[in-house]
Amino acid sequence: MEAEFQCQYEEHQNESIIGFCMNKDCSKTSQFCFKCLLQIHKFHSDDCIRFHQLTNQINQFIQTQIELISKYKEIQIIINQAFDTKFKKLEVDISILKEMDKFLKDKQYISFKQLIQFGKEYFSNEKQNKESLSLNEFNKVALAFKDLQKELEQPIKPIKKNKTIQIQELSQEQKIQQAKELLNKGNELFDAFNYEESLKFIEDSLKVDNSQDSVYNLKGMILIYLNRFQDAIECFDQATKLNPNISEAFYNKGNALCSLVRYKDAIKCYDQAIKIDPKDFDAYYNKGIALSNLNCYSDAIKCYDKAIKINPILSDAMNNKGIALEFLNNYKDALKCYDQALLINRKPIYLKNKADSLIYLGKQQESKKFYLEAKNAGYDKSDIDLILKKF
Repeated sequence: MEAEFQCQYEEHQNESIIGFCMNKDCSKTSQFCFKCLLQIHKFHSDDCIRFHQLTNQINQFIQTQIELISKYKEIQIIINQAFDTKFKKLEVDISILKEMDKFLKDKQYISFKQLIQFGKEYFSNEKQNKESLSLNEFNKVALAFKDLQKELEQPIKPIKKNKTIQIQELSQEQKIQQAKELLNKGNELFDAFNYEESLKFIEDSLKVDNSQDSVYNLKGMILIYLNRFQDAIECFDQATKLNPNISEAFYNKGNALCSLVRYKDAIKCYDQAIKIDPKDFDAYYNKGIALSNLNCYSDAIKCYDKAIKINPILSDAMNNKGIALEFLNNYKDALKCYDQALLINRKPIYLKNKADSLIYLGKQQESKKFYLEAKNAGYDKSDIDLILKKF
């Protein structure tokens, strides 16, 4: 194995790297060893994929892309060369996926890491969602084009150009209505996970009417999904400037700051959101995560407790409280938290965390039962098998 793929974290030296973290929002080193999985990536361990699982899933992505090409070619009969660019892009994606697959099979992990951002788009389902929506839209265009093509003598002009002319001719009341229509379309695309197209409509809406705080808040949310965190923060600032009591914008700004690993600034935003809306359990929950990332586990626990008090079925808060208690070596209370979370939802990660606590408490045989249940419920089988081998 290449030298770089021995873990470099303190106290992890000489631990073998066993996979890559495919969580788009994770700011830590992508490669992980077994100890990293339990500590560095513990909050999203379901997104940490072992090498052999990566190659299987990449092959599925390749098959999906090949099927997409077949469907696009059927539509191409109606719209001629309109899909040439689309085909080339898909072929490039397949080529890159195959290259990633080859890198994994040849154990060229450094080369694989160079394409990690591309891979994360697939593992987050962002690519598939975009292509699914794009295919449906092209089908609609094809059917409409078939009915109209006999009457058309000139290509249809871009919609954006026509919008500018129309806006100049509208009254103030009509402009507001136009802005609402653009906003509604942007919302529809946002709900369909088509963030880039959604952003275009939201920006056009703001060109017509830039006085709505909720529109800036929505634009900021879209920018977060596009990983444009600093641009998102500027939108949330504009929203709070227009309306100092829009708690959602403070909350969302906190999320953007967390993505930039600016946890202290994020906490200030969550505090402002809570000040406006004291029952915002999501703000308490995310503040707890930010505090945990700053190793302020006692304060994080207080936030999780407040979130649970407002929303008694917030199982993730119970699980995260358990993790924070483990970092404080309070394994008995951590175990109680995992039990509470499991009463609400038997997620594989909860089962695995409970098993870990039982190990720390010296209850090895009892922990085996929960490791096996976590494995059967979908937790990474290779990780569980690795743990059980040590019994």
